[in-house]
This record gives sequence, structure tokens and C-alpha cells, in this order.
Amino acid sequence: MTLKKTENIDFIRYEEHTFKPEAGFNLKYGGLLEEVTIRYERYGKLNRNRTNAILIIHALTGDHHAAGKYKPDDAYPGWWDNMIGPGKAFDTNRYQIICSNNLGGCGGTTGPNSLNPKTKRPYGLDFPAISISDMVALQYDLMKHLNIAFFQVIAGASMGGMMALEWSIRYPSCVKNVIAIGTTAAQGAQSIAFSEVGRQAIMSDPAWQQGNYFKDHNSPINTDPLAKGPHRGLAVARMLAHITYLSPLSMKRKFGRRLKNSNQPHFSLDPEFQVESYLQHQGNRFKDRFDANSYLYITKALNYFDLQSGFTSLHEAFMKATANYLFVSFSSDWIYTQEMSFELLRAALAARKQASYFEIISDAGHDAFLLEHESLTELVRAFLNNSPAALSLSHIKAPSPEQQHATQKNTNPTNTSLPPPALPSAKAQGNDAHRSYYNNHTAAPVSDHSLHSPSKTNEFNIIADQINSHDRVLDLGCADGTLLDFLCRTKKIIPYGIEKDHHKVLLAMNRNLYVAQGALEKIIPLYTPNSFDVVILSRTIQQLENPLSVIDQMLTIGKTAIVSFLNQGYFRNRINFLLRGEKFQSTVFPHNWHNNPDIHLLSIHDFESYITEKQYHIKKRIFLKGDWLRKTKLFPNLLAGVAIYVLSNQSA
Repeated sequence: MTLKKTENIDFIRYEEHTFKPEAGFNLKYGGLLEEVTIRYERYGKLNRNRTNAILIIHALTGDHHAAGKYKPDDAYPGWWDNMIGPGKAFDTNRYQIICSNNLGGCGGTTGPNSLNPKTKRPYGLDFPAISISDMVALQYDLMKHLNIAFFQVIAGASMGGMMALEWSIRYPSCVKNVIAIGTTAAQGAQSIAFSEVGRQAIMSDPAWQQGNYFKDHNSPINTDPLAKGPHRGLAVARMLAHITYLSPLSMKRKFGRRLKNSNQPHFSLDPEFQVESYLQHQGNRFKDRFDANSYLYITKALNYFDLQSGFTSLHEAFMKATANYLFVSFSSDWIYTQEMSFELLRAALAARKQASYFEIISDAGHDAFLLEHESLTELVRAFLNNSPAALSLSHIKAPSPEQQHATQKNTNPTNTSLPPPALPSAKAQGNDAHRSYYNNHTAAPVSDHSLHSPSKTNEFNIIADQINSHDRVLDLGCADGTLLDFLCRTKKIIPYGIEKDHHKVLLAMNRNLYVAQGALEKIIPLYTPNSFDVVILSRTIQQLENPLSVIDQMLTIGKTAIVSFLNQGYFRNRINFLLRGEKFQSTVFPHNWHNNPDIHLLSIHDFESYITEKQYHIKKRIFLKGDWLRKTKLFPNLLAGVAIYVLSNQSA
């Protein structure tokens, strides 16, 4: 199946509204604006109940023009045109999408280049200091002006992601879902340093003139040759910033050491390398569309931003939120790294929020949020449950061989069990304290690849018998989420999963499950002790790099652990090796020697020995014969093909 058919947005127009509150627009750092204008665009229509609005928030130097064109001969559409429109990720057939120019910008919303109503001249440096929370507060006023009670989704990348997170904590009742892409809870020292160098480049330009560079007929500097503004400084600031948006690999691929116009260097101070010419081009384009003072003010606001400001911890900040989260990082983004997304995920999970995480494999660096639209489209659709039941996965980039090799020792295996047949679709009654898996969605139909004989369903039923209704359940190596989906419909659990396979994570998310994509060794430590009632490791232990460590962690983050595995001591295995000298194959042991994902073969005796050594409590042992249906208690290490253990930590 291919991606949904999409269409481009017809020609659009922007809108503006000016707020003139009696007490003025109060700012976080003590400043006051008597009036504030906000420019915005809307795509799609609100439904009758006005409950289908999505807010898209732009990054540092973006603006409100996110999609479509104003007129046919416009050179480019909006900056996220490939994500917004009929049938696209943010589907205007289903939602109304809103995007506004941020406070302090230069795209129509009040900023340093706007006219000060008192002086009738541009504010310049008379413009008060602003913050990320001030930008969000203005968007909140816009929401109320448009008579919208809440946003179904708030999505943003980079600075837009910070604002989306701020929304969820400052106005928790107004946000249902947050998609935070390539972002952070607070700028690190390196990002602050890059911003400072950019600001110094602007302020060191003689044409900056302490911010009073505007061409204004009432200004004494109107005839000054420097009145065009600090274009050189602004271009250099952009060149520096643009380097941080790319990755070393993408720069090598695009430019390498290639010269611009010849094969030999001319030993000139003019740009000779292609990369030099490219950066100058980016700087020159930027100075013609952006205001230098806006750049100074917004980068300062970025540096000041700290999501946990006013709280004792990031975890406490997330306690205020009621939204569900999707955190996205890019493998080559060295400004807002995977670790920064992990920090957000860890805090959200500690606050018992429903949260998913996904890493998109890309060499495009931080700019990947503008370039990897096909991968983002599949991901957003899965999160919003917009995609068909059988997701098209052809556009999701799998790791390259080099990336696979680099992470080979840190990956968790996929649960290789064939899932049970789908039960009849039925909506279950949900718990109001959690995202309504039950109230909003039925289970997605199961594709053909997940059908199998009733023998495997038996194991799922046995696992379900060990779980109580509304338990918080984590499935390690959850594959496409079929076991979790089964438990949701039979036990009404609160489901979480971890899965390394990008494609299967999307399938699981399309079932309305919350899944963290990545290696078990990386994701499990993000959870706090006793985060779950039950943690499941279903026929995955033999594929783990460090299985004993995972068992220990299961009994730290969960009150109960369920571990199932294939018993290599099964008598048919022994006979096959003894009499035929080769590996035994069956529906229970389906792999041959050359395609076997198992790297740690174990028997029931092996497992029991470790559990005894660690003094873990075995609450229940269940052994199945080789047909997966009949239970056995007689000589299980010899006669059982499958073992299922229910464990707890005696010290807990």
C-alpha cells in the first residue's frame, strides 16, 4: 500500500488581530506592551463543536506561512507545505491547522521592527525583553479570540517544540496532544555559546547603530549609508547558525572539499570551496527576509528558556500537564540530541504521562524536521491514528549498514512471537485519568502476517491471566503491539512498549499504543522504580546482549515480571543433536542455524539457577509442551518446549 493521496492547499491569505487589553500585555520579565498584533494563517475548517484545531509552531527564524502560496507565481510555498494539506500528515480534511508568527518576530506579529504606538517609530531596543512563555501567552489569546477551547494537537520543532511543551504545562486543559520534534527542555551551554557569537556578529556590525537602523522618514539616520541595517553581521550570524543545522555527514555528502569553479585553488580570500559559497548564499538570503533585532531578542528568549523554571524538577513540571506526548529526535542532530529527547521522555514517564519516542534515521542534522517529511508523515499519522490499518512503511528510512554496525551492540531484539488472531473489534471503557485507548478507538485490524495457529494464542491467554484490569503494563520488544493490543481488549490495561524496529513501532502506534523506539539498554533506564505493575519479556530473552541485566531492571521498574522463553533442554532438541547431529526445527523452534536470532540459548535449569542465585521470588511457573497447548509439570526441563515465569523481587 502506498501513502495516502495528498493535495496541495489552494492559495491562501494571512489574517491579523490586534489585542489592546486595558492593562496592556504584561511580559514575564516585567515589560509591558500597550497593544500587540499577531499575524496567522488557517488551513482547513473547524468542525461544528470547534474541537479539531491543531496549532503548528514555527522555529527560530520561521513565520506564520506554513503551507500553500499567496499567488501562483510565488517561488516557494510555506515552510511545512509537505506536511500540511488534504491527505497530508496534518490533514486539512480532518483538522483546522493554525500557524502564527511568534511574538518578537518580523513577519507581521509585534516585534522590535514594529511601530511603537507612543513614538510612531520602530521600537528598536525600546522593545521589552520577551520569553518563550510570552510567545505562548499571545497564542493563547489568539485561541480565545478564535473561540477555540483547546487544541487537539500542538506540534513544533526546535524552538517550536519548546513552545509546545510550554503550552502543555502552562495551559494544561487547552492541549490534548503534543508533538515535540528535535527539541529540548533547556538550551545547553554549546547552543547558548553559538547564539552569543551570532549576536556579537550583529552588534559588531557598524550598521547596527545600537538597534536604530530603520529606514524611517522621521529618523535622522534616514540618509545615512548605514541605514540599511547590519546586513553583514546578520548574514554572518545566519552562516554560523546554519552550520549547526547540518551534520558533518550531510556537509561531506553535499560539498566535501570540492572547489566552486575550478580544480585548483587560487589562493584568494574570496570563497573558493563550494561550502563557503553555500554559506554565503544562505546568509545573503537571510538578511533580506529577517530583522536583526528580532534575531537578537528571540535568541535571548531561547537561551533563557527552561521548562522546569518555577519547579523543583522537570518531573514536577510535567506533573501539571494532562497531554499525551510524542517526542522525536534525529540521529544526526547534534544540537538537540537524542539524550535531550530522552530527558523529556524520562520526566514525562516519571510523571505518569502517556508518551512515545521515535528516532528518525537521517543524515540531515537538525534541519531534518524540514527535509524528512515522508518519515514524519508516517509517524504523525500513526500517532494521530490517521493512517490506514495496514500502514505503508516504504518511506520510513531504516538505519544504513554503517549505522546498524555502529549500534549493533546496543540493540534489543524484536519479539519474534507470532501474535494471536485479532479479537472482534470492540470499544472498551477507559480510565479517565489516561488517554482513552478504549473510548476513542477500536483496535486496528491485524494484518495477515500476524495470524497464526491457536497454539500461540494460548500463551497470550496465560499471560493475560497473570494481569489485573487497568494494570500499567510494559512489553519489552513489543513488535507491532499485538500482545499489548490483546491485553488492552481483554484486561483493559494501560499499555506501554519498547521496540527497536522502526516499522513495527509505527504499527504499534497505529494501534493507539505508546511505544518508545530504541534499544532496551537505552530505554529501560529512563523509567523510575515501580513505574509498572507488570513488565513482560515474551520470548526475547535469548536474543538480548545482556539478558541478566534486563531481568534485574525488569524487577526494578516493575512490581511483577513475566518472562517466557523457548526451552533449549526440550527432549526433541537433545535427540536431534544426539542422533542426527543437527539443529532441531519445528513451529516452536523455527529457525535454522544461519538465521537464528538467538544468541544466548538457555534451558529451564539455566534460568532457574540464575533466579535462585539472585533470590528473586518465583510466583508461578507454567510449562507448555511442544505443541504450545498442553501444560506439563513432569520433568519440565526435558518435556517442556516453552516456559513462562512470573517473578517478583523479594526485597520489594
